[in-house]
Amino acid sequence: DRVPVEISAENGRLYAGSSRYLENGECDFYGCSGLRNAQLDAYDFDGNLLASSSYGSSNILDIHATADGALYVLLSADSNPLRKLDADLAPLWQARPDNAFSCTERQLFVGIDNLYVDCRDGVVEVSASGVVGKGTSFQSLASKRGDDPDIYEIWAGRSAGAVDAAGNLYMALGRHVFYDADTSYTRAIGRFILYMPSVLGSDVVTLKVDRSSGALVWHDDINTPLYAGPDYFTAYYYYPLGVHLSGNNVKVSFRSYAGQYTGYAGGNDCFGGGYGGLFNFCERAATVSAYAKIQTYSAASGARGNDSRFEIPFPRAVAATANGSILMAGDNNTDVISRNEEWQYLGG
Repeated sequence: DRVPVEISAENGRLYAGSSRYLENGECDFYGCSGLRNAQLDAYDFDGNLLASSSYGSSNILDIHATADGALYVLLSADSNPLRKLDADLAPLWQARPDNAFSCTERQLFVGIDNLYVDCRDGVVEVSASGVVGKGTSFQSLASKRGDDPDIYEIWAGRSAGAVDAAGNLYMALGRHVFYDADTSYTRAIGRFILYMPSVLGSDVVTLKVDRSSGALVWHDDINTPLYAGPDYFTAYYYYPLGVHLSGNNVKVSFRSYAGQYTGYAGGNDCFGGGYGGLFNFCERAATVSAYAKIQTYSAASGARGNDSRFEIPFPRAVAATANGSILMAGDNNTDVISRNEEWQYLGG
């Protein structure tokens, strides 16, 4: 009844994190739903179990094995969510990465002698010895959009990042464009009426954080404004896939999707019910474009360099080789039922 959640491998060892869904009627201090009872297992490459460790009511958000034999673990619902373990899962230190703002932990970006905790609205830097450093807020990069008080920018989805030899962070984040509306307060997009709040666009924001000061050195947005046509509107979605360092450059991989939308069942109204969180309540009528792209930046200045486009309709994962090449894998199907991102944000 356990669900695999994270995996990492280094130095001949494979580390696998798993958690368990709370069953109907089962509750704990943190609520009555979600993943709990995290367990971390260490294996050799022949599949032999070497060590195990349990984390009670927590869920494992991220694990990262390092070349020197250490393992970083990020937990949810824990008073000290960041842990450093040795190769046998024995604890070395634990920390709470709150600095200057409350951290909603999501994932880790690990460097040679420091790491960063992604807190959704910012990051917190932590040394390899467990000393919590500076916090950097991203709130200035996501707020209202233009003069419309009911169009918000919200950080959502998984981020990507890399840490250079000096301990500086390069990060790409997904930023949703959220149109607020409800049954008593509707809003129009061309001839279409929103009766429910909807995500009608997503940007990729790439940025650099300086280790010594915690300052934002530069940032860049990849986005396209929504277009309202006579019989449809076109919304553009960009999602980060990976960040890789190559010499003096930073390579950001992302996916792009543009769709034509109408009201529900071809009508003028976008509405729905029974869904929590962010959703797209308009009906997707057609795909305008779907592809992957790698954008190169100067690591020092953030200036855009070359970009490469790949005709992969729905890219899923990227990885870098030792010589700096980027490998990308994907498929041709949205698979909206089983993939949360397509189902919620791109519309059925």
